[in-house]
Amino acid sequence: MKENNEALCTGATCTSPIEENRRSYCSPNIDIHEAEGEWIVEADLPGVSKNDLDIEVENGVLTLLAKAMRSGKRAGNGAHHVHQEFGPVTYRRRLKLSDQVNLDGISAEMLNGVLTLHLPLVEKARPKKIEIKSTE
Repeated sequence: MKENNEALCTGATCTSPIEENRRSYCSPNIDIHEAEGEWIVEADLPGVSKNDLDIEVENGVLTLLAKAMRSGKRAGNGAHHVHQEFGPVTYRRRLKLSDQVNLDGISAEMLNGVLTLHLPLVEKARPKKIEIKSTE
């Protein structure tokens, strides 16, 4: 499992927040699971809807880019903010994919702020069961 995980995540951008081209990005937390014939990546993207999320693969690198408009409760009745941390957030995460991933079979689903990516393995990367024949 460790070897597969390293092959999947080689070169992943893991800094948060990062500064690139004068834009600040937050890198979402991810979990990677190995299942029968695929890797499953879960990314924590609070406040992001599927319409505010872009996923693309280019040159073997999978990139997640998402924007969330998060806002805290507005002060009312003459009150004013003393400190405010809620605001717009841009998430970005890159994963360098190994050649074991079938790029055409990648699928994604979003539920309650968690993005789940299914990265199927190419046939040659899957273990092959060898049948043992009886010679009796």
